Amino acid sequence: MRELTHSVHRLARSCSSREEHGLSLVEILVATAVASVIIAASLGWLLSVMKTARFVDDRCQAVTAATAALRVLSADLESATALSAPDGGYASGCAVRIHRAAVDAVSEPILVVWDQQRRVLWQKTSSTYLADHVTAFSLTCYGSNGEEVVLSSTSQGAPCTSIRRVSILLSVAYGSAEVSLRRDIPLVAS
Repeated sequence: MRELTHSVHRLARSCSSREEHGLSLVEILVATAVASVIIAASLGWLLSVMKTARFVDDRCQAVTAATAALRVLSADLESATALSAPDGGYASGCAVRIHRAAVDAVSEPILVVWDQQRRVLWQKTSSTYLADHVTAFSLTCYGSNGEEVVLSSTSQGAPCTSIRRVSILLSVAYGSAEVSLRRDIPLVAS
């Protein structure tokens, strides 16, 4: 029994001397290497998540801008009495003058123009931007039998009775995302 007690004391002394001396250099290097591998893997994953989050945010901004502009244009076109091409040398399909019924005996047409250099879609009546970062905009009118109607720059415009549908294409780019939306707006003959 005395031998067993002596062995236990010797084992306890070797463990206590181990605790007093701390970790060996090899143990510290192994722990550092393992921690480095875990941190490197986590960093790669974190960078991937950040890139995805940035893309999703850019896409959401582009969709929001395009949807808001299309909503305003749709409302204006649905209340239109006539459409015409504006004066001023705007590219075909990149600008439209929307005529509406007179309210309080005053009816100023709404001018919608895509400024390609500044990448802005703006509206003259309120002098506001409908959307910025616009990379493409086109407005195409179709008659009752589906043929394309070319708008003239007459002061009264083509009556909406001769135009049955307007198709709008709007592309907006934010950061790394670009969104293209198309909306067909049926015009009701008045």
